[in-house]
Amino acid sequence: MNDSRSTRELQEEFFVTDQARLRRWLPWLLMFSSFRIALHYRRMAVALLFVWSTVGLGMLLQRTTGAARTPLHADRVIRTDVVPFTEFVHEPWASLTQAGQGTAVLLPMKLAFEKTRLLLSSSGRHWPLLLEWFGLFVLMIMAGSLLTRMVALQVTRHEECSFGAAWGYFWRHVTAYFGGLLTVILGLLVFATGNAVFGVICRIPAVGPYILAVGWLLALVVGLLMAIMLVGLAVCWPLMICTTSVEGTDPFDGLSRSYNYLFVRPWYALFLLLVLLLYGAVLHYFVTGMANLVWQVTLWTVGQGIELRSAQLSQLFVWKHLLGSIPAAFAVSYFWTSMTIGYLLLRKSEDATPLDVVDREAATGEELPLVGIPAAQRREQTSGESK
Repeated sequence: MNDSRSTRELQEEFFVTDQARLRRWLPWLLMFSSFRIALHYRRMAVALLFVWSTVGLGMLLQRTTGAARTPLHADRVIRTDVVPFTEFVHEPWASLTQAGQGTAVLLPMKLAFEKTRLLLSSSGRHWPLLLEWFGLFVLMIMAGSLLTRMVALQVTRHEECSFGAAWGYFWRHVTAYFGGLLTVILGLLVFATGNAVFGVICRIPAVGPYILAVGWLLALVVGLLMAIMLVGLAVCWPLMICTTSVEGTDPFDGLSRSYNYLFVRPWYALFLLLVLLLYGAVLHYFVTGMANLVWQVTLWTVGQGIELRSAQLSQLFVWKHLLGSIPAAFAVSYFWTSMTIGYLLLRKSEDATPLDVVDREAATGEELPLVGIPAAQRREQTSGESK
């Protein structure tokens, strides 16, 4: 009996490799798989569609209204005056430090903040900026939902999700994807309206100053609630989208989970954000350098057979824009990939939910059991994630 027990223990231990143990002890190392996952052609295709749609939206509104500006300038990414990676060879630490200071990997959040700032600070016609903000809002949620669903299935089940399956999942949960953000925005509008009404009441002659002095504490409480909601919205809106893609629940669950994970595990969330920024800065530096290297090598080799003048180079602006949009698309894909992995890690830390748990509503029928080498590979992949 003892021999059979020891044999079973040895057989079970055989499948738990050092890599699986390391993932169990340091689950945040899963963040470093975001490069491989984000660079998949399906996710890059979705990210490229988002980048081109955003550029097209800005150009369309710029031509029709004259007020909106193109948010992305892909042609500026490709440069011919600097040889790629030479600064890294001469001054590696300075190059990495400069790359780490950038926030290119937070491109979706930068676009959202920039357009919101322009909308709130505009003094002229508001409707062109409002149209651009609304269009960017819709495009961002659509791209985020598709990417996070693909990443969720890849990370948790090691399965590739097709574009059609992700698109169908988005439409089945469209109210959940938009509902969480709209709920927070509606709450902010309600509180802001309450303070505005309080300000109108304070304009009553004679008693207005006394009402202002007595009721200012209540206005401060409302302002505190609005500040908490704004901070949570600024950080948690990507997590709301990730929640729907992973859990498949209603918008209120996505709202409560994202706020709860942020305010209950703030230091862990901050650590994951730092990993996202530092690792993403290095990756974005590499992808941008490779895009420039491809362009310069192509120019040099083609130039050996034909002299490329400025008039001929101007005819290549479409290809220059397309190649220059690849680093931006990678930033979008990497952002949503890292946010999905970060959500899974926060959920595991707070709720002790295994990393391989995901909504599987699209599955039809029961899966056939894996045997042999595929079963051993699946067991090794999930051994460090499900405990």
